[in-house]
Order: sequence, then C-alpha cells, then structure tokens
Amino acid sequence: MVYVALAKLKKNSVSTTLSGGITDSDSTIPVAELAVFYDADSVLITKGIVLGYNDVTESASEEITITGASGTSGAGNLTGATRGVKADGSDGIASAWGSGTRIAVMFSTGIYDQICNNIAAHESGKAPNPFFDYIRLPASAWTVYTPLSMGGTGAELVTEKLSNGIERTYLGYGYATTQYAYLEIDLPEDCADASNLTIAMQWETVSAAGDTCVMDLYGARFADGSASNVALSTKLATMTDTNTGANQRNKSAETAPFTITGAGKHLSLVLVRDFATDTLDAQAKILGTVLKIIRTLV
Repeated sequence: MVYVALAKLKKNSVSTTLSGGITDSDSTIPVAELAVFYDADSVLITKGIVLGYNDVTESASEEITITGASGTSGAGNLTGATRGVKADGSDGIASAWGSGTRIAVMFSTGIYDQICNNIAAHESGKAPNPFFDYIRLPASAWTVYTPLSMGGTGAELVTEKLSNGIERTYLGYGYATTQYAYLEIDLPEDCADASNLTIAMQWETVSAAGDTCVMDLYGARFADGSASNVALSTKLATMTDTNTGANQRNKSAETAPFTITGAGKHLSLVLVRDFATDTLDAQAKILGTVLKIIRTLV
C-alpha cells in the first residue's frame, strides 16, 4: 500500500453547476466554474467530486474522479471522469444529469478511503524504532584470569580506599606483561543482535598527563545449544585515550561500531592491554567500561 497525498480541499465545499447535460457514460463534464476544483496551491483536485448532492433523492448523488481540466477558472470541462465511484448497489451509480445540476468537491467516501489507506500505509511502512542504551560494566564485573595456551597472566582486581572516604575497584594492567580479564553478559531481548556495538573505557593512572593507554577487546557470542569452546573473534575494538593527569579520571571516546560474529545474545568479552603500542609506562587502572547497544522500540 502506497501513501497518496491529499489535496487541500475547498472550504465549505463551494459548488458550481453543470453548464450542460451529461449522460451516464460521459467522461467529459461541462461546468460553469473550474476554479472550484483547484486547491489553495492551485493544484487540481481529482477526487471527492460529487454530482447532484442536493438531489431530492439522496441515493442519487454520484461520486466521480477526474484526471484533468480544460482550464483553471471560468466555464470549461472536467476531463477523464470515472463515473459512479464507490457506488453501493443502485446507490451512487453513474446517472444522466441535466444542465444546472450542482457539483462540488466534498468529503466523500473516496476521500475517507484514501485517508484510511494513508494511515494503513504509514503504519505498515514504519520501521522499528531503534534507540541506544548504555550498559556500564564496572571493574568488579570483570573476572581476571590466565587463559590456557595464550601466555600472559590475569590482570589485578584491586579494591582500594582513598583518604576522603572514596572506595573504588579497578582492573590493574601492568606495562610489561600481557594481562587479561573476561566478562559474561546477556544482551536484552529487544536488542536485535550483537551488531553495531561500541565500547568506551573509564580509567586512571599515576603517570603524568600526555601518556596514552590502549586497550583491546575480543569476544564471542552464544545461543541456546551453542558449543562452549569456541575461538574468540579477531580484535573487535581498540580503545585509545590520553591521560589528563596523575590520578585523574579519564574516559575514552566510543570505539567505531563493531559486530561480534555468531548467534545469540550471550556475550563473552575479553579485555587486554596493548602495552606494546601505548606510551604509558605505569599501571593502567580500568575503573569500568561502557557498552553501547542498539535496542528496538516497536
């Protein structure tokens, strides 16, 4: 179903009259004033035209559509008329009409149907409405581990108390050894899939301003019945951020969108520091990560 724009109908259904008689099969309709059939934008109104609407027999009135007109004002002809539109049995059928019969653009059954069809076209054509949601994954949500056959060690999971009563937990990544942390998370049911995800990191360090920290993300996803032992994806995303100062909180920009291959909404993520690439000769304290997902409101 296709949306069809409605014309701007004439206020109060200003009428005119037939300037000559017509049969029940004529497709050219002579009228006394063509301006009646043009809207405020000077566009010809082709639907919702009713003949004999003031006839003493209500069932006799006839709806027509047209395709053109011989002019924009004054006496002339409506052309390409389809007769007896939306007739119901013998009501509204094409009829012979005499000179002087009233004719006007009206809120007819055809216009009503067009409005209904437009609403249906709008509703059926609507795409699901996506919106972003952010899931903060604190350091405590990650588990430090030493993966089999991959070398390296687990990152540190440290909880510390600061002098002002602040307590926080961070993942501590050194700058000379590959270290790992992993996370299991389920996406919401209204998250279409594991496509177009982004991630950002919140972190700090004791180093001075200007050093960069680089963290890499790997992952896999699973559905009901998936094998548990699968290979991690190639690198999904890289988070790079420049330190603003010693013991100051930093947040990286969101990564470019990435997709985790596979099926299902259960994710297994692995976070690794790329110390060989970054310039931070100190421990990187990862306070949390922020995962952006796309959800769908229907």
